[in-house]
Amino acid sequence: MEQFEKYPHCELARTSLKVFIHNALEKDRRVIGQKVSQLVYQDEYGDINHSDIPTFKQKYFDSRLKFKVESFLEGLTTYCDKDWVYTIDSISICDDELNTIISSVQLEDNRESISVEGLDPYEYEAFCSNILNDSGWSAYVTQGSGDQGVDVIAEKNNFKLAIQCKLYNSKVPNKAVQEVQAGKGFYGCDAGIVVSTAEYTKSSMQLAQSLGVFLASTETLVENAELLYDKHLTNSLDSTL
Repeated sequence: MEQFEKYPHCELARTSLKVFIHNALEKDRRVIGQKVSQLVYQDEYGDINHSDIPTFKQKYFDSRLKFKVESFLEGLTTYCDKDWVYTIDSISICDDELNTIISSVQLEDNRESISVEGLDPYEYEAFCSNILNDSGWSAYVTQGSGDQGVDVIAEKNNFKLAIQCKLYNSKVPNKAVQEVQAGKGFYGCDAGIVVSTAEYTKSSMQLAQSLGVFLASTETLVENAELLYDKHLTNSLDSTL
């Protein structure tokens, strides 16, 4: 690869391709979810059958992604050596990103029938951590005492997310936003989320907006985490161009 060292945008090109594919899939999330729900079923033995998913993935790639990816790669040759650009394994990137989307929409479907009723606050933290792990993140629960306002740390490709989990019946106040913002700095995280089983007060929503903290429900935790991850990637790309 020494012959390509004079092209400083090469690694950035690989990252930008991944972001492009991810965003293209996100636009089709609803349709992908509908199709997956039709293809995945429980057989007569009680087992979940995914046998039709590979065929769907191939057809989706051929009809929705292939031309877009080829056009994007052609554009990258403006910045990088053409031979190098076409060594990028774009098919594997498409496959990985599509698998992530399929897993997350399946999890969203399953979560409709999952209740947090009966969980205590510590179990709810573990539940939120598991949701993220099942969606391609590396997440873990912090220590119960001295957690500095952060209950779960989630990481993805060097992006680190601080999460405070609130198993509430009443509206979540300002304090939760303040704590996760402070804890974000303590743990060296890039962004913060408060996730709750309840709604948020008007003042907590205003404070969250001013600080850039995201407020999520249990059902939208993964979606909000992905939005922050995409925002981080976009900002990283902008700062290097």
